[in-house]
Amino acid sequence: MSIDVQRLETVALAPEIAAEMNVKAGVDVFHSVIVYLADGTPIQLEDRLVLPEFAPSYLAQDFRERSTTDYLQMIAPADQAEQIIEAGLPNAETKRLLKIRRGEACLIVFRKTWLGDLLTTYTRFVHPGTRRRLISRTSRPSHDGATETASFGLVESAFLHSR
Repeated sequence: MSIDVQRLETVALAPEIAAEMNVKAGVDVFHSVIVYLADGTPIQLEDRLVLPEFAPSYLAQDFRERSTTDYLQMIAPADQAEQIIEAGLPNAETKRLLKIRRGEACLIVFRKTWLGDLLTTYTRFVHPGTRRRLISRTSRPSHDGATETASFGLVESAFLHSR
């Protein structure tokens, strides 16, 4: 796995994103755009916004050496996370960064994380539809009354190298 950092900057939040993050429009946040590659093939675009009060040294990190998630979890693991998963067509920049064909759909995951009441990150993960697959596994409660379990994973498609 290799990491290609495209952008690491401070940006003023646009009104529509500020509303998603429950902060004032125009507030400065840290922004990163990173492409993750497997064997030289792009498999994920990560477009992340981070509140500076949560991770004041975010922009000083070398994310080619460790992922943004690893760094942020080192500061403090999130108390809560919300994920919205949808399919969609990528914009021109995403197509270019992920090296995907015109018309190829993507799996898009929007994730918000909180520490207490503070929303700390808002991230858009984009995965080329032909390079990833979604796997879910659930189990029923056992007869002894144990709680139901569920797991969810996003894995590299077994067909990635055959296409």
